[in-house]
Amino acid sequence: MVKFPCCSSAAGADPNAHAAPRNIHAEKAAKAASRKTVTFNNDGNRAGEPTDFHVTREGTNGEWASGNADAQATGPVHDDSSEGGSVYLDAVESMDDIQYSFVAAYPPLVLDAVPPVSSNITMSDPKTLMRPQAEQDSHDLAVSDRAAKAMEDKAKAMLEANRVGGMRRSTRALRKELTKPGVVVEERGFPGELTEEEVEAVQHFRRELEKRDPVYSEIVHGFSAVEDEPFSLCRYLRARKFNPDETFKLLDGGKDLWREAKKNDFYPDLEQAIGVNQALFTSQYPFVYHGRAKNGCPVAYLQCGGLQSEGVLCITTMDKVPRYFWNSFMFDFIDQLKMCKEANKNFMRCECMQVYDLKGLSRAQVNNDAIEVIKMANQITTCFPETLHCLVIVNAPGFFSFAWKLIKKFIDPRTASKIEVYSSEKVQTKRLLELIPATELSSDYGGSGPTQFELLQTQARRAYEGSRGCLSELMYVKGSETKFEFEIPANEEMNITIHSRSASGATFSLSKETTMLRSMDVKPPDGANNSAKGGHVEPYKVEISKNVRGPGKFHVIGKPIVKSSPGYFLFVGDRFEAKQ
Repeated sequence: MVKFPCCSSAAGADPNAHAAPRNIHAEKAAKAASRKTVTFNNDGNRAGEPTDFHVTREGTNGEWASGNADAQATGPVHDDSSEGGSVYLDAVESMDDIQYSFVAAYPPLVLDAVPPVSSNITMSDPKTLMRPQAEQDSHDLAVSDRAAKAMEDKAKAMLEANRVGGMRRSTRALRKELTKPGVVVEERGFPGELTEEEVEAVQHFRRELEKRDPVYSEIVHGFSAVEDEPFSLCRYLRARKFNPDETFKLLDGGKDLWREAKKNDFYPDLEQAIGVNQALFTSQYPFVYHGRAKNGCPVAYLQCGGLQSEGVLCITTMDKVPRYFWNSFMFDFIDQLKMCKEANKNFMRCECMQVYDLKGLSRAQVNNDAIEVIKMANQITTCFPETLHCLVIVNAPGFFSFAWKLIKKFIDPRTASKIEVYSSEKVQTKRLLELIPATELSSDYGGSGPTQFELLQTQARRAYEGSRGCLSELMYVKGSETKFEFEIPANEEMNITIHSRSASGATFSLSKETTMLRSMDVKPPDGANNSAKGGHVEPYKVEISKNVRGPGKFHVIGKPIVKSSPGYFLFVGDRFEAKQ
């Protein structure tokens, strides 16, 4: 498709009028300001004949606008999103006046103001018609600099657009990729596996995205770094059976959350966002990625038995918890998908396979705070539908059927249909090995990969230079005392910190076998109790001891400062190699 702009002449001009001396700069500026482009169909109709057409004007403000041609042609406006292609034809004075379609994607070059006409210009001296060389060189350099700056600014804008919305395809290109993509995912609802009605729904959805609030398009194209536009559009429509209206209702549920998170660029620095590093957070919310399933999707594990909502609230506040999930989707998940694409260039699924282990889960853990965390996570997932390939729940205890009825209320029905629950170790291992290669599956579930503890410790080692991992224990301090025992090997030392939100606090003592090493109160900073609610304040931490060296057996004892006010305290021991 090529554009041939034309120069329009003033209507009603007198051909016998005396011609004024020509000002080349003024004429070129005027020509640029009035340049028009007329779009004609492939039927070969010429200007003035009945035809579908579209006119694009480049106004003096450098913006592109569309409308009907006034004196150039007549007919209905042509929508270039129709199935037939368009050919752009018009008269040109010279090949130098041709402007190609891609130029519209960039801002017009900044034109110099037309220089005043010098009184000593004369046709008898051609040199007076030329700009002095020094002035010309300076002018060319200035124009070049401004053009380069304009191109640089536009390139940055296009990169940002690509990050949040992808480069827009033509309607014909989109339709081709929906019906005959380069890579086919042989599953209903993916490009290449669509019915004609579904293709029409995708095109309608795409047109509506362009008309409505830009936030909808930003959400739909949120994974543009790893997901092509046809797959993005289909993914959202699959969530609502290819009903565009229902899909927009789905987006309505997440757009305000998206806007708020976008203000903070989706929290790229997790430690700054929630107040602690990822390793400490995942010690209480043990979620970790490892390996790829047989279909190429990344695999994620969550040890629900190790999920401690009270431990999470000892280190951060409930209103900051969603920041973890935004960071997980917009950074960790995208990084996992990039690795899947590097391993297999034909990987086209923006999906994840998840394994939830309920071993050790107690009824007490399914409390109001835990349900609130689940609700927050699912509110955010409305912005990322169809990113779950399947969820396999293993080691389900007998009481889980009751808990599942509560949890299921907060899960999208289509998502719930992708969930499998197993209580038999033999059956669940067989199923997991059907989905995940043994070399990629954690050895906790019948594979030969790392254990969950090893994966979490590897994540902890990334938090600090020289770290060997992290030891954590959630202690409920009540009555006379609560005790926790641990060992430090000969080649390690440990920094020990206590985190809490208890308003009353507790006294902690650290001992090595029978020798007390340290005793101190762990309580809120002065003045914190002024804002206490329900016996809780903002999370705080107290360092108990640094560089506690092994080898040896150690224990920590906690006693409430006010016996009638028990509370949760999170013991954290960061492990390092012993200094010589």
